[in-house]
Amino acid sequence: MIRPCLVAPDDDQQVIHLATARDANEVRAFFDSLPCQLADLGIEVSTGPVVDFRLKASLSGRHDEGSVPLIYPHCIKGGRVVAPLAEAAGYDDARIRKKAVAIYENLDTRKWLLNCSRFVLIKRFSSKEEKRRLVAGVLEPSDFADEMVGIENHINFFHRQRGGFPAALALGLARFLNSTVADRFFRQFNGHTQVNASDLRGFFYPNLKTIEELGKAPLDDSDQAAIDLAMTRYLGAPLFESI
Repeated sequence: MIRPCLVAPDDDQQVIHLATARDANEVRAFFDSLPCQLADLGIEVSTGPVVDFRLKASLSGRHDEGSVPLIYPHCIKGGRVVAPLAEAAGYDDARIRKKAVAIYENLDTRKWLLNCSRFVLIKRFSSKEEKRRLVAGVLEPSDFADEMVGIENHINFFHRQRGGFPAALALGLARFLNSTVADRFFRQFNGHTQVNASDLRGFFYPNLKTIEELGKAPLDDSDQAAIDLAMTRYLGAPLFESI
């Protein structure tokens, strides 16, 4: 039987979960079985510091001397964070061509920039037409030539005191968030297309050892079915048709 809504008695935030599919209780039961929240893992999540319209004078359509890469949501793809092109004109999508690819490091911007570390980034917004609400990727410092990066405000990023993670932990966390079961759970308590940092703090997560084991699994992070199978193998997650 599907329960139309449920508020967990131990939930301080009193979040309502709407069960709208036959497998909704199975999804909820799996997440209720997970032992940790972000604070237990020593992990923080924050909104990207760069609000582009407030720093227009420092944005650039070219990545040239004195500038560092500016990461927008379109850079998150296939479980990774792709460095923006050297020139915005190189993008096929006209909407992306209008965006900056870099931000100059100066007195006005320096406090909003981050050391280029191994972060996990997740989109804050998705369109109604997109299949997924949760879209995460690992920012791998070796993919970037700069010591600093800018993370735009339409992204949330996971970090440890504004520093990065070991490779296995970062990859495991991204895979967990990119799983079909995580996306289904998110839809139970979030009825719009915005992913807030508070939503991610309210999630339950595996322990660090399990996340790292998931991250060490040899698989293609652009293959949704492979991620979901790994979630079943390492966490016992219910398996659904991939999104």
